[in-house]
Parts: sequence; structure tokens; C-alpha cells
Amino acid sequence: MTLLHFIYSFLASVVSPFLFKVVMPTLLFLFPPLKRVRVVAMLLRRKQLELRFASKLPLLTKASTAFEVSSEGELEQVRPIINRLLQRGATIELIFCSESVAEACTRLQAQAKGCLRVICLPLVSGIKLHQLISAKRLVLCRYDLYPELLLYGWRSSVDFILVSATLKDKKLQRPLTRWYWKTIYSSFNQILTATPKDLLALKALLLPTAATTTIDFLEARAVQIVERLLQKEKKLTFQNYLQFLERFSRDDRIIMGSCWPCEMQLFSDRDFVSAIADGRCQVTLVPHLLSSESLLQLQEAISKVDELKFVLLTAETIAHTLASELSGKLVILAIKGVLCELYTAFGHAFVGGGHGRSIHSVLEPYLAGSLIYVGPKTFRSSEFDLVSELSPLEVRVVDELKDFYNKHYKEQRGREVELSIRDHLAKTQCPRLEEFVNKCL
Repeated sequence: MTLLHFIYSFLASVVSPFLFKVVMPTLLFLFPPLKRVRVVAMLLRRKQLELRFASKLPLLTKASTAFEVSSEGELEQVRPIINRLLQRGATIELIFCSESVAEACTRLQAQAKGCLRVICLPLVSGIKLHQLISAKRLVLCRYDLYPELLLYGWRSSVDFILVSATLKDKKLQRPLTRWYWKTIYSSFNQILTATPKDLLALKALLLPTAATTTIDFLEARAVQIVERLLQKEKKLTFQNYLQFLERFSRDDRIIMGSCWPCEMQLFSDRDFVSAIADGRCQVTLVPHLLSSESLLQLQEAISKVDELKFVLLTAETIAHTLASELSGKLVILAIKGVLCELYTAFGHAFVGGGHGRSIHSVLEPYLAGSLIYVGPKTFRSSEFDLVSELSPLEVRVVDELKDFYNKHYKEQRGREVELSIRDHLAKTQCPRLEEFVNKCL
């Protein structure tokens, strides 16, 4: 710990301030055109973001816990914990890294009504993290292990916790790499892993040398998802559409959740298109983006498929749409906030994103009792790792979209899902989540 602590202290206390407080301002003064260089422009925009959030920090009593998230995926991982803490009157500091999650953090702050403060992780502004946060408990999520965060967490007065931890692709067979990760992970007081497999791997890495680090498995999102599914009737109020679905067996219902226009290549299979048109199966798309522009792109992609008709259902039109208008057609459901609950009506769920940057949530359709199909971009998804570990026969990776219907769906059709595994996951995670929340109060 001493060597790594020295290196990180030097980086955060000497190198970073020198680069961003001395070198960069001097170069920009001498060579103003540098401001137009892409990397420099990004750094300047980052600096302004950090200063903007630092300048508008609201008054807040000392926070019980500080959470750091990299992007929206990490925010969703810790949101069930944050929500429960806020419900019990705790004060929280939420640190974010990526600008992409700034808006979501700001919305959460507005909902918290003075009990949550949002901070942009200071990397280039010269501001010290300890000047911005007051909490003596710091919770990191997954992989944002910046020196600034580690140095604060390594303080003897700070309870340092890592959630959704994983050793995936850490290449621990290399001695130096193994030493580095063992040193990093052993510096936490508590680690909650992303999967049971990660729990065993981390115990093998750290124990018995890191006896002060407690390690357990927690999937907080599972508890939140099950709570939503138990109250699905509050969201699924469009009876005409639901009654139309009942004309098909559960095995003949396919939903494409959080899908993108590029994934419409799924319908390049003529057999699949014929099955939809003949009423042998019902397919519903729930787009990831619901803006007018995004829906138009999706419809244009579908329109290129011969003989495939579709109908767009919105919050305004769904109640007045008759079953006869849906028969033999692809349904595009453009209603916000119902996808999680809607999964319960379908036997098969193709989760989008895997042919772009990364797949979206597979834990929602899994806990809803669907068989799951995803594209090949699964690396960033700890939910995929968990579902694959618990029920490997119930999740399929579709490398080629054109192969979905004949190669994957037909082979999975008729497979019974193991609901007992899902029930066990939900029942075991609920008390663990409550235990962790009580600790953070």
C-alpha cells in the first residue's frame, strides 16, 4: 500500500496540478490556436463543468455517504441504495465522472429536495476532492479507480466501499497486474461483487492476507426490479393492447426492448417476416430513444423490409387502437417507463444495444420470466455475466441479426424458464440490500 499510495499522491498532488494549473494555461497564452485542438477543447470543457458544479453546491448538512458513478449504468446500479437512503432521511453526496450522466444526477438532486448534493469529479480544475465532500463513507461503483478517489478512501477516517466489483478481464496471471489489483482491492473496507463468481474470485485473490476487507455479493437492482414487477398493473393500463397479446401463446410473443434502428436487420429473414404477417407470432418493439427523430429513423428502417407492416402506438393512441388494426403487424410501442413491466407479457426478449456500444438491461426481462437474446457487445454488462452464470441455457448471444429467428428463437421455443432461480435471487438480495442501507445511515 505504501508504494502505491506514494505514486498516487504524487500524481494527484504534484503532476496533475502542475499540468493543468501551470503548463496548460502557459501554452494557451503563448499559442491561442491550441484552444481549437480537439483534446485541448475537451479538457477546457471538462474544466468548466467541474467549476460549474463546484460553484453551485447547495448548503447541506454533513452527508452520511458519498457515491461515485462513472456514467448512467453505474448510477442505475447504486440508485436503489440511494433511493432507500433518501427515503429514510439520509443526506448524500453524489459524485459523477462522465458528462453523459450529469443531467440524470441533477434530476435526482431536484427530487431529493435538499438531501442530495451533486459533484463533478475534479480531474483537471485543480480543485481537491476533499474540499467538496464531507462524507466519511465513500462508495465507488465498478471501475472508476482514480487516484483522487482512492486517496480520499484510503484515509483512516473514511469507510471505503466498492460495489458491483468484478475481476473480469483483469489478467491476474501477470505478477505485476496481480499485485496491483490485490493492492487496490485490499484497500477497501467492504466489497460487494457483481456476481457470485466474482465473489469467489475476489476471495481467492485477497484472502487470507486482506482479513480486514469483508466481501459479499449484492445485486441491488434485482430488488428494485422485483418491486416494480409486483406492481406492474399500475403501469400496464392499456387493456386493448394487452388483450390483443392474449390471442398468442406466451411462446409466440417476442419483444425487442431498448432496440435501435440498426437492429431492424433482424427482419431480413423472410421466414420471420412471414410469421409476423401470417399471425403465427407477435413482435413488439420498444425503442431505446423515443424522440420524434429517433422514431422516424426506426420507421424508415422497417419500411425498407418488404411485406412487413407496422403500427406505432403512443400514450395518446394506444387506448383507441383496435385489435384488428394490430393483426399481422409489427407493433412499435413508444411509451416511456413501461418496458420493465411489459417484459412480463412476453416469453422471448431481444435486448437491444448489443450490435452498437453495449447491451441494455437483461436483468429486467430475466426477472420477468423471459428467455433472453442479445447482441455480441456484452463486455460492459455485469447483468449479462450474472444472468449467464445463473441460467446459462436461457440467454443467447445473436452474432448475426439475420440468424435470430431460425437459429436462435426456434431452438429456444418451448424451453421452460427456471423461475425458482429468479425467486431465490430476489429473496436473498432483499435482506442484503437492507443490511447495507442500514450501515450507510
